[in-house]
Amino acid sequence: MAKKGLFKKFHRLDIILLVIIIAAAGLAFNYFVLEGGSLNMNLSEPKTVELTLLIPGVRKPTVDNIEVGDIVKSGETNKILGEIVDKKVENAKMTTTDSSGQVKEVELINKYDCTIVVRGSADITSHDIMMANKDVKIGQLLEITTQRIETTPVIFGIEIIE
Repeated sequence: MAKKGLFKKFHRLDIILLVIIIAAAGLAFNYFVLEGGSLNMNLSEPKTVELTLLIPGVRKPTVDNIEVGDIVKSGETNKILGEIVDKKVENAKMTTTDSSGQVKEVELINKYDCTIVVRGSADITSHDIMMANKDVKIGQLLEITTQRIETTPVIFGIEIIE
């Protein structure tokens, strides 16, 4: 039986393998070139970034041991995130309802909300901001350590300093 058309030169398996190779090449091109994979890295100079970190509901010893000028490291990578440039402390508050159903905001005794600003160097690409080899995004928990404390604040804000 004689083969006709395209199947004279190629077997079905050859065509399937060719389609798979073309699809893989298309996906690789999409990832590396169009979406900014490792071949399309942003090679700009690192920029200065200020992270605003919220440490909610901590006790007085933690607040007292956070000082402006402290060096902050990532707890996961143990690399330097930056230096604390500002610190604000407020009494911790909680929203609750009383016995009559009224919504009340009450202060928690011996608990504080501490907001710190950490200034450091970051690599900024079209997809993320990397500080201390860690991707940082607003709302993310970030394990940090200083010489005296270790805590897990929430990233409350990110400001790029030009």
